[in-house]
Amino acid sequence: MESTKRFMVQELDGSCASAPLATYCFVTGFVDVITYSAIYVWCAFQTGNSLQLALALARLFNDPRNFLFTITDRQALCSALSFLGAFVGRLGDKLGCKTRLWMSLGTFIQTLFTLAAALAI
Repeated sequence: MESTKRFMVQELDGSCASAPLATYCFVTGFVDVITYSAIYVWCAFQTGNSLQLALALARLFNDPRNFLFTITDRQALCSALSFLGAFVGRLGDKLGCKTRLWMSLGTFIQTLFTLAAALAI
């Protein structure tokens, strides 16, 4: 048990993370292509959602008589608010941000979120 704990709290070599990180980047782009094509929301690109919401607010203030907050604007707001749940990532500071334990736990948490989203669809 002690050897497993010692193994999990060791820091990982950054050069070994290049392939998984490149894969994560590809998957992030792939998810954005699908979701933006389908519902015009950037699920993994929160800067796009922020821009979309800023344009929606500008549209609302430009014409106060036309108080229209479209479904796309509401979906972007929902995505941006959901992104605030990223505070879970701060847990990595407590566990050590480069340890095997945090990398494994972080991947597992992301898998659970993806599973929850798939079930919600």
